[in-house]
Amino acid sequence: MVTTILIFALTVFCIATYILSSVLKKNKLSKEKLIKINYRLKKTQENFLQNMSHELRTPLTAIKGCTDLLSLWLNESEFDIKYLNTLNLIKKNENYLSDRINLVLNYSKLKSGVSMLRSIEVNSIDQFMKSVISPFYIDCELKKISLVTNIQPNIVDSVQMYFHCVEFILNQIIMNAIKFTTVGQIKIEVSQDQRLKKINIRISDTGCGIDDKNMKNIFKPFFQNESSSARQSSGLGLGLAVCQQMARQMNADLTVESEIHRGTTFKLVAPYLDKPEQNLANQKTDSQSFSVAAKVKKIILAEDNPDNRLVIESFLQKIKVNLCVVENGHEAIVQILQSEKEKDPFDLVLMDMQMPIMDGFRLHACCGNEVFRDQFWP
Repeated sequence: MVTTILIFALTVFCIATYILSSVLKKNKLSKEKLIKINYRLKKTQENFLQNMSHELRTPLTAIKGCTDLLSLWLNESEFDIKYLNTLNLIKKNENYLSDRINLVLNYSKLKSGVSMLRSIEVNSIDQFMKSVISPFYIDCELKKISLVTNIQPNIVDSVQMYFHCVEFILNQIIMNAIKFTTVGQIKIEVSQDQRLKKINIRISDTGCGIDDKNMKNIFKPFFQNESSSARQSSGLGLGLAVCQQMARQMNADLTVESEIHRGTTFKLVAPYLDKPEQNLANQKTDSQSFSVAAKVKKIILAEDNPDNRLVIESFLQKIKVNLCVVENGHEAIVQILQSEKEKDPFDLVLMDMQMPIMDGFRLHACCGNEVFRDQFWP
């Protein structure tokens, strides 16, 4: 149902764009007016997608938080195993729904020209790859297929890369490999090209494969592999389309080779940048970061959704912190300034980014800007 609504909304935008372009041609508007109208249309699309994302993900966050809390409470007490099995079933379908919604929203953003790029620094590509791959071992074990990894020794560390895009692409390809492989193995190989500053990731499986007819459409949106061996598997047909568009945004190459009944191999070649050298005195070790986190005793939470407030409060009660809860950024900044006036400041501010009266973006700006802060002194 949710997917249908999102696809319908996207279709409406496409129709509106077509009608607008027809009207513009008829009336022979100037180039300047055309640019302005196109800009407004794009901003409208971006705002719609941002609001849609928030409206869908907010209740999902509450559902996930509640199921995690129930798991925690059940594991701390004696219970009938059927309760845990039921809860795991809820969590499984919550994760499935969340993945599908994220897929449709990401596809919509990419089609609207919204950039998905966010450069992230990592200290170890080896550890990054292991963190991406490790959740899939259980799925492979359940299907009695092998998951083999081969990461080049001494692979470059401390780099900047669009790792969130790489992670998304790898997750989609590995999930597909597991879905379409019933016997044999999935092999993941990682190497680097230091001269070209690129990471090469190769994912091969011994699954049903893709025939030549379907291979031509493999990266097209809403495409489903129609071969008899693959038809039994469900899905939206958006995963690889989003992967290809993400790869293009970050100037990476995503290619595929396949042989029917023999298996499929995807190859991702993604660029990276050397991480700029930092003063060792300014770098925090994991132990230092942990010691800072351990000193957090007073927290303010700004969240307008009551269900999410309840979930977050329940988790924070476990670590026994002094918690102040408010419903928007305006209330938060007043409490922050009051605590500073009383020489008892908050150690941490947790905030939602979309809230009424004052959102998280403006709250963040206020916290670091004396001119804004002066407006809210109690």
